[in-house]
Amino acid sequence: MVLVVVVMMMIMMMIIKIIIVIFIIIIIIIIIIIIIIIIIIIIIIIIIIIIIIIVIIIIIIIIIITITITIIIIIIIIEILLLLLLLLLLLLQLLLLKQLLFLLPLNLLIILPQPPTTITTTTTTTSTTTTTSTTTTTTTTTTTTTTTTTTTTTTTTTTTTTTTTTTTNRTTKFTRLI
Repeated sequence: MVLVVVVMMMIMMMIIKIIIVIFIIIIIIIIIIIIIIIIIIIIIIIIIIIIIIIVIIIIIIIIIITITITIIIIIIIIEILLLLLLLLLLLLQLLLLKQLLFLLPLNLLIILPQPPTTITTTTTTTSTTTTTSTTTTTTTTTTTTTTTTTTTTTTTTTTTTTTTTTTTNRTTKFTRLI
């Protein structure tokens, strides 16, 4: 009977050992499964974080691109508006100038350029030169002496004509503005 009890005890001990080993194996399997699940969760979290970072970077790039495009469009619109304003100011200046020209009094005189005028001056100079020469010839013979006197008068008349042409530009003619 003691032997049976001892055998029973040994069987019980073996069963308990087997149960303990099975329990330990189950616990180890559960721990391994939990570790695998934790690793999978960590990998999923890392992938989600990477995807979120990529999406944030893409959103930031899109925002920067849209901001620069809108700034460029705004600058172009402002330049176009400034050019239109400048054109409008030029038109206003032209209109004001036209109004001023219409509002000028009718008796206002303005200086207009005139065609050049030609003045011709003619000067005539006349000079007269008179030359008188006297020749005396004396002939003596035994009985008489003859004296012959010859007088020659030469008159020279010189006429000089000088013509001077002067061209002047005149801007002194006044004309009424109508």
